[in-house]
Amino acid sequence: MGDSLDATVNSRADLIVSDPHGDTKFGNIMEMGDLHVNFGGENGVKLQYQEEEKFVADESKGWYFTCWKQGDPRKVPIVTFHDLGLNGYTCFRTFFNHPDMQAVTKHFSIYHLTAPGQEEGAPNWREGTPYPTMEDMADMVESFRLATGFVHFIGIGVGAGANILARYAIKHPQHVDALCLVNCTSRVASWGEWTAQKWNNMQLKWRGMTNSSLDYLMWNYFNKLQENRPDLVNFYRQHFAKNVNPVNLALFIDSFINRSDLNIYREGDPVRRQTIPNIT
Repeated sequence: MGDSLDATVNSRADLIVSDPHGDTKFGNIMEMGDLHVNFGGENGVKLQYQEEEKFVADESKGWYFTCWKQGDPRKVPIVTFHDLGLNGYTCFRTFFNHPDMQAVTKHFSIYHLTAPGQEEGAPNWREGTPYPTMEDMADMVESFRLATGFVHFIGIGVGAGANILARYAIKHPQHVDALCLVNCTSRVASWGEWTAQKWNNMQLKWRGMTNSSLDYLMWNYFNKLQENRPDLVNFYRQHFAKNVNPVNLALFIDSFINRSDLNIYREGDPVRRQTIPNIT
């Protein structure tokens, strides 16, 4: 997987909407904002969501998370963090509501965090207010943990969200029981990634969600699998076009492509191997 820490599915979309066999069984309808797609299935069980809450991490800078909660708050906490173009609700809802997940989710309380300005209906980020870096958002997770009152948690992150939770775990390992990271990039952005994302950001900031921006987001999630799941491709294309604030997404992408190296390595990677003193 190159510079990815771990990957348990073939594409990011698999985690969001489908089971390992490619069949989604969340009731009869999957909803996102005002969009509805019928995927079939009769045995979906919908976990109760509490109302979305806003958590202010730094009032002077206007930095905040929005948080959707699931499950019993007395149970072991799981904290999720989403990827670019989605939010905590749209990224993880179907995954956690899948019937096969009910045996797991009944034992946990789940907190779906959404990066600043990435929630549906968010106004444009206030001009002149700096957007938090990836490191800043990792620190905001710690502020959220302290405010919520739990001592440790299990983290589940995808893409950019996985990078944020990895940063948190490196800084606060005593508060993390386990991590599930999908497509977590540990190194700085390559020149190719930086250039492609910069061009995409210019489109988002000045022209809004253009067809080229949509094409890039679809490639980011589905890559070459788009022709295999036209229902999902059409669904998410509509979501990105209608429910995502392009200006705020551009700011989140800027933070992601300007990320610092996590300074971690695989045991078998000679380029990143560290010499560790030991006593024999």
